[in-house]
Formats: sequence, structure tokens, C-alpha cells
Amino acid sequence: MRDLHAVPGVFASRPLPYPIYAASGSPSRDQQTRDSHVAVLVHTVIGRVADTCLGAPVADAVAAVLAATEDVVPPGRGAVKTRMLVAGHASKYVTRFLPSAGATFLGAEVPVVRGRVDLAWSHPDCGVWFDEIKVWRHARTVWDWRTYDQIERYLSAGSAMFGDAFTGVRLVVTGHTYDCVLVDPGGEVIPLAESVLAPTALTLGGAA
Repeated sequence: MRDLHAVPGVFASRPLPYPIYAASGSPSRDQQTRDSHVAVLVHTVIGRVADTCLGAPVADAVAAVLAATEDVVPPGRGAVKTRMLVAGHASKYVTRFLPSAGATFLGAEVPVVRGRVDLAWSHPDCGVWFDEIKVWRHARTVWDWRTYDQIERYLSAGSAMFGDAFTGVRLVVTGHTYDCVLVDPGGEVIPLAESVLAPTALTLGGAA
């Protein structure tokens, strides 16, 4: 696989959203730890309801998320706030980014070489792709080598596992939906809404 960082016009030459956290020991740094914990819970909730929510009305999908969140987030100190955060991010995903009925959910926290993919999907028309979900409180479009390296690993893994059927990695920032992008197997960074994996394109037979 070519060095995606070195090729002009693709991947590392295009900015990706990234979280803004302050120095260690600050409230913002504590928020980073909390966001990481919330993200794992969000993946778990989506994994539980993905098949149920495919093709379901919005109200039913949100109800499924709320019920799963109650099960996934244990009671205790801070549970109410955590449940609100998890349910909010998971609801945003299932109502804005979930593919249509006919797609196949391949799993959550799927192990690949050098990592675990948040979510994996297959679609009869659009192939196989991975969703990397970010629940950052703050995001802006700048250089972010950590995210680039993570997505580069997933691009390599997806191409090795699925060959030409692999369409790429969707970077889904649930708190900043306009910053979401698709990174295709060649490293091209494309605004998600303009890509082949835009939510409106993930219907059987093509765009809605």
C-alpha cells in the first residue's frame, strides 16, 4: 500500500476533524477520558440495536437506543449524565448514518490487524466499509496524525480482508455531522455527504 502521508492531494494533505483538549490535569483533559469511555458505550449500544433499527421508523429506532442504553450503562454515580450522552450520540448515529434495510451489520468492535473497528457494514450496492465513530465535544478541521494513523491501519486491514469490495472508512463525528468524511481505499478524503457512502446513497439500487 502506498504511503498515504506522502502523496499530494490525498489523506494527510487533507485535514480531518480532531478533538481539542488542554494539557494533562485540566478539566478538558478529564473530558477526553470521559469521551473515550462514552465512545465505547456508544459502540456497544449501536451494536445491540443495529439490526433492529435497519429500516425502522425514527421513533422506534430511538426507543431501541434508549432501552439498550439503560442496559449498557450501569446505575451509579454519574449514570444519568452518561446515559444521556450515550443515548444522544447513539441516537444521532442510528437516525442519521445507519444504512437502509438490506445492508448487513458485520459487528461492533471488530478485531482487525493492529486495532478494533468500531462498526463494520456490508451493502449489496456499496460494498463493505468501516465506521469510525468520534464523540468529541470539540472538533475543527486541522492536522491530526493520530486519527490519520488509525484510519490508515483500517484502510490497510479492510483492503486486505475484502479486496475490491472494500469502499473505505467513514469518520463519523456525531457531535459535528458536517465534519464527517469518507476516506476511500486510495486515501482520498471526501466530505461524507458527497461520497458514495453518504447516508442518502445507502439505499438499495442507489441514491434516494
